[in-house]
Parts: sequence; C-alpha cells; structure tokens
Amino acid sequence: MPQVVGLRCPHCAAALPAEVGATSVKCAYCGTTSLLQRGGTIAASNTASAPPTGAGLKLGCGAAILLGAGMAFFLLRSSPVSPPPTVEPSASLPVAVPITPPPAITTPSPTAPPPRIIKRIDTTRRPLLVDVNRDGKSDVVAIAQLAEGDRSWPAYVALDSGTGALLWTIDIADDDRRNIYAAVAHDRLLLLTDKGQLHGHDLRTGAAQWSTALGDKGSTMCASKTPDALEIPTIDERVLAVDVRTGKQTPVTKPGACAPLPTDHVPRDLGPSDRTDARAPAGTVAIRCGGASVYTSAGLTKIPDQCRTRSKIAVDDLDGLVAHSLWQHPGGWLVLGVRKPGTYVPMLGNIDASKKLAWKAEVPEGNPLLADQGGPDPALLLRDRVIVGWTAKDQPAHLTAFALAGGERLWSIDAPGGKRVQRAAVADEMVFLYSEGLVHIMNPADGALVRTLGGAE
Repeated sequence: MPQVVGLRCPHCAAALPAEVGATSVKCAYCGTTSLLQRGGTIAASNTASAPPTGAGLKLGCGAAILLGAGMAFFLLRSSPVSPPPTVEPSASLPVAVPITPPPAITTPSPTAPPPRIIKRIDTTRRPLLVDVNRDGKSDVVAIAQLAEGDRSWPAYVALDSGTGALLWTIDIADDDRRNIYAAVAHDRLLLLTDKGQLHGHDLRTGAAQWSTALGDKGSTMCASKTPDALEIPTIDERVLAVDVRTGKQTPVTKPGACAPLPTDHVPRDLGPSDRTDARAPAGTVAIRCGGASVYTSAGLTKIPDQCRTRSKIAVDDLDGLVAHSLWQHPGGWLVLGVRKPGTYVPMLGNIDASKKLAWKAEVPEGNPLLADQGGPDPALLLRDRVIVGWTAKDQPAHLTAFALAGGERLWSIDAPGGKRVQRAAVADEMVFLYSEGLVHIMNPADGALVRTLGGAE
C-alpha cells in the first residue's frame, strides 16, 4: 500500500522542492541544504496527470511523484496551505539530512597600539611661535617628551594653538636634547646640534629634507641677504651661507653683522658684558640696569650702567623705585624694578617721552609685604598694557595687568595651574605662558584661560 509522505526541511519544517534523481535539496526559506538518502531514487510520474514541463517534478508546489517501490505520492495543491503533520519516514523512503557547515574561521583582531601622548613640554626653553598649518595663527614648536605605553623619548613637536592638535613630531637623540636648538627660515625648521650638524625639515609636515655637517660647532643662526638662505658663524671663525632648500654650503668671504634668527635657545649665562634683557619681545630695546666688572687677560674692566648710557635717563634718581630693567616702547620706557627705600617689593613704572616718571605701582595686590622680594617676573609688553607676575610664600603664582598709559590695575589672577610661570610671550594678540611642562594660552583682555597644551603627566 503506497504511503503519502511529505518531504520537509529538518530545520524549519518547510516543504522542500526536489527534482527527479536529485541527491540534495536546499530549503527556500531558511537556506539549509539537505541530502536525500533512500534505497532507490525519485521515480518519474506514471500517473494519468499531464506530463510536467521542465527538467523534473518539484515537491511542495503541486506536482505528483512516485517514490520507488513504496509508491508514495503528494496531493496536488493550488495554493499554499498549512504543512501536513510530520510522518516518520521508513528506512526505504527519502530522508532529508542537514549538512552541518564547517565552523567559521575567526581571526583575532590586532591589539591597538597604545596612544601617543605628550608627557611634558620643555618650558625651560623658548617655544617657537610660528604659523605651521597656515591658518593665520601662531602655533607652538617646542621640544617635548613623548610616550607610547612604556616607551618614552624626546622630540620636537608642532601643536595647533587653535585646537591643541599634534601636527607633527621630529624625534631627536637623548644626548642632543640639551644642546640642540631650532629656528625657522623660509618655511623650513632648522635644527642645529652641538656636533656641528644642521638639519632641514619642512615646516608644514616636519618631514626631513636634508642634513649637512658644518665642520665645527655653529655659534648661532643668522638671517641672510641671499634668498632662501641663512648664515651660520662657526666657532672656528668661519661664516657659512646655507641654502635652506638643499643644505648646500657656501663660505661667506665678507660677512656682515649677524641678525640673529629667533630660536628656542636660552643662553644659560649672558655674561656680565651682555646687558640685554632676554624677556622682552623680539625687536624691543631691553636693557638690564647696573654696572659690571669683567676680568680679562688685560685685567679688570668696568662696564658702566647701560640703562643710563643708552637711554640717557638718570635711573638712579627715580622717585621710590630702583630700576632693574628698561624696555623701550613708542611712548617712552617701561621700568621693571623694586621699591626704594624699604622692602624690595616688586614694582613697575613708566617713563614718558619727556623722560619723567609718569607713574609707578606696586605689583602685588593687597599687602605688598606678602610678596617675595625682587623685580616682577615674567613680564609682557603689549600695545596698551603690561602683564607681570609675582610670587608669595605658600600661595599660587599671580599675574597682574596694568594699563601702560596711566598705570591702572586692569586685572589680577592666579597663574593657570597655580604654578610658577617660567617664560611668557605674545603672538596674535594672545599670551603664551610656559609653566612647569605646560603651555597656557591666555586672553590678555581679562586674563581668561583659552587653552592648555601638552602635559599628560
């Protein structure tokens, strides 16, 4: 007696379409592929129905088939209906056997490298303020200590002053970091080492372009009248013109006076004969006051007070004020000094065009005797104001702004982070403060902190 058997997917129980003679079939609903195992094969139809068209009969879509000796057949259906009850097939009937796919091969994702961070910026130097990315704002170029995981090394870095983003890095050797110094000329960053090696890098990308040996140590880097060049005096008394595009050297037979390029190098000892106040803005006539004595092979040489000699101002006769430095500005001279007589309270003064003391002011706000003795430091000179710092025992460092014309106190704040400010500079109407491994950018109008660069420690 023939049996009526429905061939169904063992995974989802949907009807399986199988062609005559097929050995496997794929479920149209769940995609499971099944093998057809039986004693015979799927037989052709011998019923009175019209012969099918196509290569064979399909189960589950209306065709009648005979399955070998068992004479199993499916009822014709004109539309989908609920699947019939499952009937356990006999050993001689086709059985759908699922094919188990091989396990997927998984590749472990690579471990992400540790992030590169700036541990600290070398604020004992003078970071260069130059527009690196051509956005019209001065960025910061300085030596920093970088780190990736447990690895740490020194490098020159360029930091976007607008966003704080790291623009590029240039690794340097540990034994070079103390005596190397940098300057910028003709869109090149120039690095001069104490081994007499000069390196040229593209300022925009930091990419190395050339390196040249000078034959001896270079004493400084100077501007040149030759296009795309700078001049380097060496300690063996030569002067070399170096093409910043190629690094090619040309001896200068009749060198003129050196016009030093701004560098990040701060001389550790200016010497008694050098009376320049290096804190002043570039191009400012800034004189350290007081005479000096220099011992040479010819004996003792006395250097007169350069403030009196060069400014023609009787600095010893200023009322209630001893001048430590004079900075020239369009309206006269700014005086940085201390009170006289009495305790050496930090003070400011302004000498007008008639060489009279227009105003003077004690820098500390409140009780001036709480301040540490000595002249104000750091000091910044802007168009209409001067910003100076002072310290007091067991207190954070302070910054105060005074109007240059009349001496009015404009604002007074704690220094960002409360740390001593080691150096300060002005660029693009913003103040850059270098303090204990960090660079703070401040608005001079009110002392508000705009951004802090560096310092993951």
